[in-house]
Amino acid sequence: MGAHRAIVLLRTIDSIWVEHLTELDELRQGIFLRGFAQEEPLNAFKKEAFSLFAEMTDLIRHQVATTIFRVSIVRQPLRNRRARPRPRRPQRCDD
Repeated sequence: MGAHRAIVLLRTIDSIWVEHLTELDELRQGIFLRGFAQEEPLNAFKKEAFSLFAEMTDLIRHQVATTIFRVSIVRQPLRNRRARPRPRRPQRCDD
């Protein structure tokens, strides 16, 4: 895998993962309301969290593919660097 592909993949996963964690936190905060609907909150959380995870993986695949196909790599020519003279070190006088 090229370096540019790895960078796209990691950045995409990172940003979408943060969004996923935020969604899970919001789900966790509101899941207790399912108890009023005679639904087991833990089972509802597991079901919803699995659905969110599946959506996240699909979104990662789509976003990575879209970004890689839109990316264009431009190589910049190397500049001719002149060799800089090294600064001289003071010479020691051993007497």
